[in-house]
Amino acid sequence: MSTISKHAYLIIAHNEFGLLQKLISILDDERNDIFIHIDKKSTFHQEDFCAYKSNLTIISKIMVQWGDVTQIETELLLFKLATQHSKYAYYHLISGVDLPLKSQDYIHEFFNKHQGTEFLDVGICEYNEKCISHRTKYYHFVTGRTIIRRILRKLILAVEQICKIHRRYDIKMYMGCNWCSVTDDFARYLVFQTESILSSFKYTLCADELYKQTILMNSDFKDKRYTLYANIVVA
Repeated sequence: MSTISKHAYLIIAHNEFGLLQKLISILDDERNDIFIHIDKKSTFHQEDFCAYKSNLTIISKIMVQWGDVTQIETELLLFKLATQHSKYAYYHLISGVDLPLKSQDYIHEFFNKHQGTEFLDVGICEYNEKCISHRTKYYHFVTGRTIIRRILRKLILAVEQICKIHRRYDIKMYMGCNWCSVTDDFARYLVFQTESILSSFKYTLCADELYKQTILMNSDFKDKRYTLYANIVVA
């Protein structure tokens, strides 16, 4: 089997490890390799996870914080790990609590049929424009979902608004779902720009739903986007 026909599954997990092993078992196929990042804050035993047909790589290097640039760091780390390991037809970025809706035969047949297309959700509407502005216009020094962190974030934002502190970007921003299925070319394109991406999106909020869309829509890859993106791969 040609290496380029294989798929890489990039999984971000932090809990529900029983479900994660079920996901690994479903994806365990000679046509797939599996790369998992488990939040460094989580307690887990690597020997609890196994695959028999797929290459399985598990890392735990980043303490991931909701809404923080560490979410982007984790995604880019997985893309880098997979592209360094081999060249894949598609890279599927999913969470550890997702399960496939279709069989691996169906999934591989679908992506073979649409080879070269980028499956990355890009929402274009007035709500998205307002949401993008909120996430990028100000400095979000405090992330996380605890009550204290939310209060601190609102207080800091209020000060920035009073002081009229606005961040400026030279490119148009886009947003959408962070989970995606992308080609080898686009995966390597993202990895190549890791330093620039992390610098640009530091202190933004939930930019894991912004950076891939922004990179794609400001490049030639936008013409290869599947505009009818649907729940083909995961629930």
